[in-house]
Amino acid sequence: MAAQCDWHHNSYNPWAVGAGTYNMAAQCDWHHHSSSPWAVGVGTYNMAAQCDWHHNSYNPWAVGVGTYNMAAQCDWHHNSSSPWAEGVGTYNMAAQCDWHHNSSSPWAVGVGTYNMAAQCDWHHNSYYPWAVGVGTYNMAAQCDWHHNSYNPWAVGVGTYNMAAQCDWHHNSYNPWAAGVGTYNMAAQCDWHHNSSSPWAVGVGTYNMAAQCDWHHNSYNPWAVGVGTYNMAAQCDWHHNSYNPWAVGAGTYNMAAQCDWHHHSSSPWAVGVGTYNMAAQCDWHHNSYNPWAVGVGTYNMAAQCDWHHNSYNPWAVGVGTYNMAAQCDWHHNSSSPWAEGVGTYNMAAQCDWHHNSSSPWAVGVGTYNMAAQCDWHHNSYYPWAVGVGTYNMAAQCDWHHNSSSPWAVGVGTYNMAAQCESHPHSHSRHPGIIITQVTNHLAGSDLHIIQNPPFWAGRALYCPHDKAPAPVLFGSLPPWL
Repeated sequence: MAAQCDWHHNSYNPWAVGAGTYNMAAQCDWHHHSSSPWAVGVGTYNMAAQCDWHHNSYNPWAVGVGTYNMAAQCDWHHNSSSPWAEGVGTYNMAAQCDWHHNSSSPWAVGVGTYNMAAQCDWHHNSYYPWAVGVGTYNMAAQCDWHHNSYNPWAVGVGTYNMAAQCDWHHNSYNPWAAGVGTYNMAAQCDWHHNSSSPWAVGVGTYNMAAQCDWHHNSYNPWAVGVGTYNMAAQCDWHHNSYNPWAVGAGTYNMAAQCDWHHHSSSPWAVGVGTYNMAAQCDWHHNSYNPWAVGVGTYNMAAQCDWHHNSYNPWAVGVGTYNMAAQCDWHHNSSSPWAEGVGTYNMAAQCDWHHNSSSPWAVGVGTYNMAAQCDWHHNSYYPWAVGVGTYNMAAQCDWHHNSSSPWAVGVGTYNMAAQCESHPHSHSRHPGIIITQVTNHLAGSDLHIIQNPPFWAGRALYCPHDKAPAPVLFGSLPPWL
């Protein structure tokens, strides 16, 4: 934001139940005049200076994702990098940086991405990512914590980029990590069959210039997770065509029609399917039918539907819609009825029922609209259970004509003007009785709403003068 933006304290206070992505050039906090993202979800912090809410250093105590990008050492206690966030921690440091042993010890419960030019371990002076989550390893030399080879025994994601053979036992590639394994090898590399056998429980991204399979001498990603296939030619393990039968994600990038049975695109992977095709491509109706249980990202210049000759992403997962024209499967408007992520990018008003934006997807909804867009109040009302990214040039709220991201999930707020979601007085809530009670345990005010309106049952937060306070429906809890 170009200016300070808070709806009560004239600072940044994302008290949304979900993710808050904060991008501020100056110090910005809702209480301590520093960065205190106390959002339950994802917090991405990008600050040029030291920014902490208590110790004047970096202390992301958010329950969720914390991405740290700092040019200097930055820790909240030991003057080093100690991301003790319950979630994702991405560390990018040019020098050795650890919170205890002066080496890299990401003991964060979540994702740890390590990028170091030298050997960096917290105990054995080698690479030992014992983080419960994601570990991305980029090393030019052999690096292991015990066998002087590559042994990513992290419970999560392991991305391996090595120019030579690198295994911890068989002197070949054996990613036996419980999570994600991304394999980038110029030559055949397997731990048993001298071919590519990614038997990792998680994500496997295979990029090979030649046929590479561990049994059939063709492409057979039998990994339980994500498989991203990039091949210039037909490549299948049984039918000599494209058959991603991986339980997870399948990203298909093909210039021609490519299917394993119908000679068209049939991503029958249980997970993520990203389809990028210049022509109509369907496995049965000669149109676009992403029937994958997972993520479907559709990028088509023309209308493309499997039944109504319009856009109908009926995938259980993520649907990213990028259309220049109105595109709906039933009402000739945008109706993302996918259970998952829906990213809507439309230049005009686009709704499936009220001719406005009504993302009724259970998951992620990213809304990018130049005008006011709501499905009922002619304002912004993201009632999606998931992620809501709001990018509006004007004030936009569904009830108070201000910014009220009431989405249960991720809320990224990018507003050029001051934005408030609750007036200083409660007179705009007719028929609602608000009682203030001191919560001695949390040291904040607790707002109780008697006789809640139609949106009863949603988790509401209404910060008061000093500290944020949850809003409960009904009577007081017994412990107060």
